[in-house]
Amino acid sequence: MTYVPKVIAFDYETALLDGTPSVEHYRHDFRAISCAFSWYREDGQIKSAFKSDECEIRKFLQYIVNKGIVLVAHNAQFEMGVTKSRFKMWLPKIHDTMRLVQVRDNGGKKYQEQQVYHSSIEIEEAKLSGKWKMHSGLGLTSACKRLLPGYENHKEKYHKLIVKRGGSKGSEGSRLDLLTKEELMHYNVADTENTLKLYTQVVGDLKKDNYNPALDHRLYLGSVKRIIKSYIKGVKVNLTKLRITIFVLEEEIENIEKAFHKRFEKEIADILEERACMKAMVLKTERGMYDYFERLKGKPLWFNTNSGKQLEELFVGRLGFEIKFRTDKGNPRFGAAFLPNYGEGGRILKGKKTTMLTLSQAKNLRELSRYDGRWHIDLKACGTATGRFAGGRHGH
Repeated sequence: MTYVPKVIAFDYETALLDGTPSVEHYRHDFRAISCAFSWYREDGQIKSAFKSDECEIRKFLQYIVNKGIVLVAHNAQFEMGVTKSRFKMWLPKIHDTMRLVQVRDNGGKKYQEQQVYHSSIEIEEAKLSGKWKMHSGLGLTSACKRLLPGYENHKEKYHKLIVKRGGSKGSEGSRLDLLTKEELMHYNVADTENTLKLYTQVVGDLKKDNYNPALDHRLYLGSVKRIIKSYIKGVKVNLTKLRITIFVLEEEIENIEKAFHKRFEKEIADILEERACMKAMVLKTERGMYDYFERLKGKPLWFNTNSGKQLEELFVGRLGFEIKFRTDKGNPRFGAAFLPNYGEGGRILKGKKTTMLTLSQAKNLRELSRYDGRWHIDLKACGTATGRFAGGRHGH
């Protein structure tokens, strides 16, 4: 490369050693299966390179770093994380188009409404007429649809192939293993070419607005670096104590269930008997009814304390409590905050709800730390519209 460009866009595609697509770059069996690079030539045309070997990727990255070229990625958090995990490098000069887009229009929703529609009435009319078009969000495709004139979805044809080959609609990006090597190359390169175009467009827009994003970017990338370090290292989990905690919580929930059923034994028995009779009534023959009741012997019906319908039967139908809070659909609310309105039974079940939440969190932690006994905490540096970090799966 004799001509040295100022900016090169790049993008990884990644998987585990067994070929399973993955973005969990802290894992020892994680690999960068390919990386595409795109830049402008002297004549203004885009040139791209595709590397499918980690040694080649490392060499190309090192050349870029040595030349002082600025790297650009859409969600640099992922590309920086992969580079650190696989190549033990921090990239000294990198810009993130996702962050630049966030600074530009914060995901686009309000910006588009202001640009296209002049009032809330116009917005409602557009929705009713089917002309409502909104490409909000910080993803590469959404941002390109919104900000690149004449853009056509560069992922669409590959996503259709993935779905055709067994992938799930809406989760195509997690099944790139269903593409051939040549298809993956075109997919990967299309990402970097459009990232480069988006970068040029957004930087130009910000310049027209007399806004220099340098300080924001420096602060943002500082946060990204810290999040990546934390993600790779993870937090050690005491799995023995966690297993004991899960066992104790499950036992506690079982005991609460027993206490509840014992306290309202008569009312619950009446409800279950009535329910059994109503089911039997729809049977066409006496023989059918007889067989039904015979099958019930020794197999008592269980009152489900997680069922809003059954709780309504008990608290409202049998115990006569007034419904003070309803859902949007008009059903009684039985969340933990509302259960005390239903007397002693509600207070008992509130304890169960709270314990179930703790149990769910404990089980999630067990799953999250299953690989190496550490919780690799996911945080998205380019998070919410209000500027806070967001939780969720780490990826791009």
